Amino acid sequence: MSDPEEVDKRRKMLGQLFLEVMNDAAKATNTRMHLMIVGEGETENKLFVSTVQAGDPMPGPNPKQFHEWDPAGFKMSHVRSFAEYVKGV
Repeated sequence: MSDPEEVDKRRKMLGQLFLEVMNDAAKATNTRMHLMIVGEGETENKLFVSTVQAGDPMPGPNPKQFHEWDPAGFKMSHVRSFAEYVKGV
C-alpha cells in the first residue's frame, strides 16, 4: 500500500509539471490553456482535483474561448466525459 502523505505530495507537484509544458505550448500556439486533472482520492467518496491554467487570452478585439469556437467539441470531449466519470463514481 502507498503512503498517503507521499501520494498527496506527488499530486500537489503534478500541476507544476504540467504547467511548464503548457506554458511552452501556449506561447507556441498563442492561446490560453486550461487543464483539469481528476482522480479518485485516497478515501472512499473523495475526488482528487487539480487545475492548471497557462498562456494569455486569445488575441484580437473579441477573443473567443474554446467552448465558443468549438461548442460541440467542448461538450463531447470535456463536459460529457466528466459527467460520465461523476455518474460512475
